[in-house]
Amino acid sequence: MVRAADDKAGIRADIDVSSEAPGPEDDSVDLDMLDLDDADLIDGDDLDGEPGDDAEAVARARRRTIRWLVMAGLAGILVVLVAMLGPTWWSLITQRHEKLAIPDSLAGLNLDRSADGQATADYLRTAVAASVNLDTSVGAVYDDPGNKQKSVMIFGGTGLIVSPDQELTKAFQLLDDQGGGMSGVHAVPSGARGGEMKCGTSTGDGGDMVVCGWADHGSIALALFPGRSEADASRLMQRIRDGVQHGG
Repeated sequence: MVRAADDKAGIRADIDVSSEAPGPEDDSVDLDMLDLDDADLIDGDDLDGEPGDDAEAVARARRRTIRWLVMAGLAGILVVLVAMLGPTWWSLITQRHEKLAIPDSLAGLNLDRSADGQATADYLRTAVAASVNLDTSVGAVYDDPGNKQKSVMIFGGTGLIVSPDQELTKAFQLLDDQGGGMSGVHAVPSGARGGEMKCGTSTGDGGDMVVCGWADHGSIALALFPGRSEADASRLMQRIRDGVQHGG
């Protein structure tokens, strides 16, 4: 019985020992788990930092790209504007200060100084000045020594003219409003001075009469050519312009 008790005690001892034996193993497992958790925390911090840096780098790159795209777009718009408006601005600068002078003789014609000639010139000059915003205005009648029926009446002025074509059209409409209906107004060669030049036909009680005019960014003028064909009138208009118009 004692032995049995001893055996049972031994068994109990064995059981106690075996039940206590896993203790150190459990402690080591807990330590390993603690170490793993700590490692995970450290790695997690590192991982959290790297995506943040990458996101900031991506954002900076995106901002740089947007800036370059905007700058490239603005540069493209500027190039287009220069291509479209450059010639116009250059013409505005170079033609802004044109002057018109009335010489005694012009393209083989002689200035009519009679009272009737002056009255006609003043009337036409005042009319065109009222239609177009001008700084100065001129008007004159020139006689053809070979034929009194071919006198030329010219009137116009100088000033800043942003749209020569529109202002020239308005000047032709002025003649239409004055009772001499205009028809067939069309562009003709403007010669070396450039700008716009047009000719048309005025129909009135005195019969048909060719009317030609020019306009640039600094001057505008119309001339009446009774007894002349359009071809003769347009060529003579270029010669008249060369003798009347001078750069500022």
